[in-house]
Amino acid sequence: MLCAKDVSDDESLLRSDPAASFQTVGLRQEQVTEAVAIQDAAAHDPSEHVRVVAGPGTGKSATIEKRVCHLLESGVPGTQIAAISFTRAAARDLEARIRATGAARWLAEVENVAVSTLHALALRALRRAGVLSTVYPADPAVLQTWELRNIFDATPQRVIVTLRPISNI
Repeated sequence: MLCAKDVSDDESLLRSDPAASFQTVGLRQEQVTEAVAIQDAAAHDPSEHVRVVAGPGTGKSATIEKRVCHLLESGVPGTQIAAISFTRAAARDLEARIRATGAARWLAEVENVAVSTLHALALRALRRAGVLSTVYPADPAVLQTWELRNIFDATPQRVIVTLRPISNI
């Protein structure tokens, strides 16, 4: 497996050998074998939808990479594959990893795989269904961290203070 960003030799080893990442946290060999088997089963599951739920550093991204490549190698068009993450940073990292792994396996369809956040997926579905134009007067936008902290999460008094007085309008 290739990495899309520069990593140390240790991190590169962890990404290329899932068992190595489990062994670094002090698991017994049988636990490592079971964990790798579960990841491999998720990557090759015949179900249409697979949800990967696990803690940090347990190999979710590697499992999703394998899953996407398995689907592409099985003939599923990239346009029918979506990998969803929670944060923009995680989605960007996952997309880079999927693209690099797919390119290393000469899978041209990897460029058509949709990788996004859960919120971006929901927004795209609402747009396709035409719901936004009937409910909202303007196209909604996903707020940035600063906007969330300083506008959305602000108390009403704080927001009023940041607005111009009515007499100046």
